[in-house]
Amino acid sequence: MRRAKKLTFLLTSLILSIMCFCQIASAAESPARASLYLSSYGAYLSAESSSYTGTLNIEFDVVAAQRSDYVGVSELIIYKSNGSRVAAITGSTRNGLLRANALAHAYTYLYNGTPGTSYYAVVTVYAEKDGGSDSRTITTNTCVAPG
Repeated sequence: MRRAKKLTFLLTSLILSIMCFCQIASAAESPARASLYLSSYGAYLSAESSSYTGTLNIEFDVVAAQRSDYVGVSELIIYKSNGSRVAAITGSTRNGLLRANALAHAYTYLYNGTPGTSYYAVVTVYAEKDGGSDSRTITTNTCVAPG
């Protein structure tokens, strides 16, 4: 079942990317966008399928409105299900949360939690171009760290 969710997530990402490449419209015909920088985005939390005890996958997909200087996740905050904050990660190209000079970015960030503990993540998706930027915040589902 988990593989089916991952496959669905990846196929959706691919379809959204293709749709952005194939969109042909003049500026006069384009409807007003909620964001000049972000086209679509999503995030999901799941248990690692391998034998890594306590490891969680934070999967995200961000599609920019156009090729951007940076696209992805600018901040990732992980909470226990009781609301206590356990980690905050600033996005960068080094840790894989941001991608430079791209239209879209899909990635899975691994977090090592305590086995048997429930977690959720607050993910700030982000796109930047020519000094301007926009971001949106997504709260993922809750997931129990395997163990």
